[in-house]
Amino acid sequence: MLFNFVLFAAIWRLSFSAQVIVAGDSWGSEGHEYLQDVLKEHANTKDLVVKSYAVGGTTTADWVKPPNKLVDDINKNSDAEYLWLTLGGNDAAQYLPDCTKKHPYPDETCINYILNVMINNTIIMLDPVFKQHPNLQVIQFGYDILNFQKGICSGVGRDLIHGCDDKASCINPEFIKIQYTYIGAIKEKYGKNYNNINLLGTLQMDDPKNRFPNVTVTHPDLNEWSPSELIQGNCIHPTRPEGFTDIFNEMYQVYWKNV
Repeated sequence: MLFNFVLFAAIWRLSFSAQVIVAGDSWGSEGHEYLQDVLKEHANTKDLVVKSYAVGGTTTADWVKPPNKLVDDINKNSDAEYLWLTLGGNDAAQYLPDCTKKHPYPDETCINYILNVMINNTIIMLDPVFKQHPNLQVIQFGYDILNFQKGICSGVGRDLIHGCDDKASCINPEFIKIQYTYIGAIKEKYGKNYNNINLLGTLQMDDPKNRFPNVTVTHPDLNEWSPSELIQGNCIHPTRPEGFTDIFNEMYQVYWKNV
């Protein structure tokens, strides 16, 4: 009887093993359910199960304490094929305000330092993942353009990078270095198993008021924020469900459509 129970429990765990693992910050913890919804809408991805281990507010440093933290989460899912990793935003948000008080923009000291920290921590995080799961496909993108335009968000933007005075034309070119410098370096390190997709411009392109006619995905208007209708009042997350659904619909077109 005990043997049968243990066998049943093992089979039950395997049958509910996820193929898509989500790890990282609040874009994952808040967004994974909408990713699952989008995947279910398409014939080639409808059977993929999403499991999130993402924790809001976490940085790359949090995910290397211990270095096997991420791979241990993946190992809980015997069918894991994909990892959506979402990190870097909190590293910047926690480090840049104090640093840029001493080294205001256009001094690049602060952004260059934290990008290097993010790169090094992510390599520490992913080395054991690829060692144990050489066929795992990792997907990462550098968020999208945010919105620091009004009220509390304006104050957040002003403090984020001193010297930019909350100007989109100043903050956005620095913020997208998460996409091009950080994620670009990880792609160079790991090659074909690491998919550095680019969704910048998605929310501007899907603006319900059509204020960005020349924006396409990968080519956002860096002089403007994403529309407030698609960014939550906390300034940094897509709205639920509209904003996140827009992001994951575009993610499907860029990546999942071809798996």
